Amino acid sequence: MDKLSSKLTVSQWNQLLQIKSDVDSCLKPYGSSTSTVLSKLGAGVSSSLQSQYSTLLSYGASTTKSTGKSCSGIRPMMYNKVCPMMLSSTIQKTITTCKGKMSSNEWNCLKSKGTALFRFNLYQT
Repeated sequence: MDKLSSKLTVSQWNQLLQIKSDVDSCLKPYGSSTSTVLSKLGAGVSSSLQSQYSTLLSYGASTTKSTGKSCSGIRPMMYNKVCPMMLSSTIQKTITTCKGKMSSNEWNCLKSKGTALFRFNLYQT
């Protein structure tokens, strides 16, 4: 989270800290925390998006080699490649996978307190 502080405005940073505090307060009675939930989310996202990640990794390597540009130089091309991959079915699969990685109490806290970060109402949760 420390790296985010330099990338967000003061008001965005304060809002993020408030969300973290709200999620932590909700999770505390269940012996969990934001850090624990983020670790579980990371595992879920990683496993559900493995094929897209592999595709992008290969595309990035070949694009940097063919263009001679650095990673930051090919970022626009990477965005053009990844955006069509983010179908609602892909997001739904990721949500289902992430939900399965945590307890129902952790999931409910994330859904109730994390709505400013993610629009859960658009997907079956």
